[in-house]
Amino acid sequence: MMKKGLFYWTYSLNHPEDFPDIYYVHDVIIIDPEKDKDFLKKVSALRDLITTYCCLKDNLIEGTINEVIYKIKDILVNIDNINYTEFVAYWKSLDAQYGTFLELPNQEDLLKKLLDKYCERRRVLYEKYGYTNVSIQALYDSGSSRSKGQKFKRKIKDKVEEVLGEDANLIFIEKKNWKKIKKDLKLKYNFGKHHQNKIPDFLITYNDHFIIGEAKHIHNTGGAQDKQISELIDFINQSEEQINIHYLAFLDGLYMYRFIKNDLSDKLKKQKNDIESALKKYPQNFFVNTNGLLRLLEDLRNEYKD
Repeated sequence: MMKKGLFYWTYSLNHPEDFPDIYYVHDVIIIDPEKDKDFLKKVSALRDLITTYCCLKDNLIEGTINEVIYKIKDILVNIDNINYTEFVAYWKSLDAQYGTFLELPNQEDLLKKLLDKYCERRRVLYEKYGYTNVSIQALYDSGSSRSKGQKFKRKIKDKVEEVLGEDANLIFIEKKNWKKIKKDLKLKYNFGKHHQNKIPDFLITYNDHFIIGEAKHIHNTGGAQDKQISELIDFINQSEEQINIHYLAFLDGLYMYRFIKNDLSDKLKKQKNDIESALKKYPQNFFVNTNGLLRLLEDLRNEYKD
């Protein structure tokens, strides 16, 4: 039988996320000497071309510089994962982005400026310590935490199917279907009025229960993360006239561990108190991690078995 929201909050605190979470693991090697031989050749060619450019520039030899720039651009535009090289990584310190570079019509002009700064600020330093392809793998690994959206959707889909099977209906909400959902369920959805009409992430329908979910994947603390936690709290701080409509905040990631500590900071104490106050005010709503969600779904399923 389904229980009140505070039960699943406490259950989540007592059953932290598994680590590492297989849904977010992206352990891919891109510098294998056999499998990635062609890529590594292009990396080596890029480094050599950049050295050539710097030498030509230092010696004021203009004749072949444009040809070198063209060859460098050709590698940058056409080789997958080339954005994880030292040269492209340096662009961020100049407030330039690889994705933006690919979209520009005057790539050669920007590339020349980037090369000039790289020759001045990095080339000698890097050549002094020596280039290594390990740095490319490290840069790739550091960027692998991005693009959580599709991974989260797969995770939610798997968990709902695992517990509720084909009897459940899971919908990932978009603008094009939200209007109909809101109308069919006769939702007030006060959260949207105070959050720039932000729509929820998903809807789980099982028998006569409707669980409207908002999800965040959070690890660290900071201003942006505080805002996300506040949004989750506001999301469960609302209700509908129909008691079978539930608002669920799904906090994925390691942030939930912070609520388990005995010596909570003032900020975490307030967040925890605000969550519990909302769940006391609206006991039909939920604030859960993965294990709390699974327990909720299991109770929902068992409610109809009993």
